Amino acid sequence: MKNDTFPEIQSVSLSSFIDYTTSIWDIRSFYIIRIYVSSSA
Repeated sequence: MKNDTFPEIQSVSLSSFIDYTTSIWDIRSFYIIRIYVSSSA
């Protein structure tokens, strides 16, 4: 029973971790592009 449920929990936490990191990278890249555009303009 444990062996069946563990990979399921692991995959869910992994996908949520990927979503979390990609959202952080979207925000970071947005600010970096914004700073770059304002500094070069």
